[in-house]
Amino acid sequence: MKVNKILLIMLLMFAIFIAACKKETTKLPDREVPPEVSELIKEYTDLLTAESRGWVFQYDLQELEQPVFMHLVFNDKSKLDLLSGFRGHHTEQKGVSYSYEGNYTPILVFEGNNVFKALHDAYNGSYKFKISLNEKDNTFQLVRSDGFDDHVLELRPATDELLAEVDSQVDSILAQIAYEKEQEKLLAETKEKIRKFLEIDSDFYFYNFTIGDFSATLNSIDTASQVISLTYKDTPSSSPSTFEFDYKVIPYGIELSQGLAVGADSIYTLSLGEFVYEDSLNPSKPTSLSISSNGAEGKMGYPHVASYPYTLTTERSISISEWILDPAQQNAGLFLYSTDADELYSDLVNQQREEFKEFFNAEVDNALATNRLVNQIYFPVNQNSSRNIQISTRNGDESGNRFFLYNLDISDNQLEPNVINIDLTTPSASVEPYENEFKDYLLNQLPAEGVNVVPVIVGTTLRIRLVSRKDSRYWVEYILNRVGDRSNRFD
Repeated sequence: MKVNKILLIMLLMFAIFIAACKKETTKLPDREVPPEVSELIKEYTDLLTAESRGWVFQYDLQELEQPVFMHLVFNDKSKLDLLSGFRGHHTEQKGVSYSYEGNYTPILVFEGNNVFKALHDAYNGSYKFKISLNEKDNTFQLVRSDGFDDHVLELRPATDELLAEVDSQVDSILAQIAYEKEQEKLLAETKEKIRKFLEIDSDFYFYNFTIGDFSATLNSIDTASQVISLTYKDTPSSSPSTFEFDYKVIPYGIELSQGLAVGADSIYTLSLGEFVYEDSLNPSKPTSLSISSNGAEGKMGYPHVASYPYTLTTERSISISEWILDPAQQNAGLFLYSTDADELYSDLVNQQREEFKEFFNAEVDNALATNRLVNQIYFPVNQNSSRNIQISTRNGDESGNRFFLYNLDISDNQLEPNVINIDLTTPSASVEPYENEFKDYLLNQLPAEGVNVVPVIVGTTLRIRLVSRKDSRYWVEYILNRVGDRSNRFD
């Protein structure tokens, strides 16, 4: 019983405590603007709405380099139309709400999502201003109501001059937007141009990047990681080096992370021009893309010449063409030769070889070319004899080989470091009856424009490819006859 009494007393005391803590909440009515302030508000509103051309407000903010001009047209006591020179709010916004508050002075409040709210969020601007009338010039003075600063801003009746300030800012924004759209368009066009460039499918022998006096082998363009890989020589007699350049796509071209030395200048940006069409067999297919920078012109893509001189690794001052033309080679005898294997000839040369084999088998007495039609280049031991190229077949009864000799003049091309001129001079007696057919066959391989002398390593052995400078799809790979020559290296 005693326990129950104690429990009852405790419950009564808790109930009394709860009742004592409860207080009624009194809701205060909305604070009214004092009558004298209301009178000012009415006066100001009448003045603001009476100005048919509206008002111009110049809003200076510390974080902005220039003021924002606004054109406000007060339609009635709660709505206005608003145009500003601030991006994102540079088109007219109709029906913007405004109101007043304040105990001692009217405070003009711009409500909702408008340029004042945007400036408040982005640059610590205000959308509430103490407003007072300057009766001397019929302008209003506005000071932000939060006390952040006491900077006086003016709301002035719109004039042609003031409206021109608003229009100027709006025009600048529209021009900037148009420029950015144009840049976006150009950027998309540049990306598309790069994509189309990488889709170029050419069987020209070389793949180069050249601009001004700078020339490199173009190894790759990786659009995913945005890296260009180039191999080039700082000087003709230096070793080749491979470099990777980060790049980014910009309107009109690409921007490199590090400069390319072109003459006395360094190139950081490349403008991508028009596609170049140099394939006579496929005239509608591009072979390269024109590029330019700082007045320097060039191309990247597929040409018919090498990008830099191949030089002897043990003596960099000697180029591969100089090595071929060295008088020490004059008495080599059989200097270069090919076999009947198709892989030693380009596709176009192989097509001609098949036709030439048929010609031999049908038209040339005592010659069988079915299993042997090869080139051999001689540098005779006899100094009085001319260098020559010999087309070799089997005898008609296959008892041995036949040789059809055409004399040559070989000279430095002077235009390209790896190019030599090989001119057909006089045919031998065995060639004379078929001179036109021999020229048709040989002149694609040895055109008047010259041939690139290109080193090729097969296993551990040096070979030489003579690649047409006129059309690099014509080439023949030759084996060096002297074993000692095969250990040389050029790059």
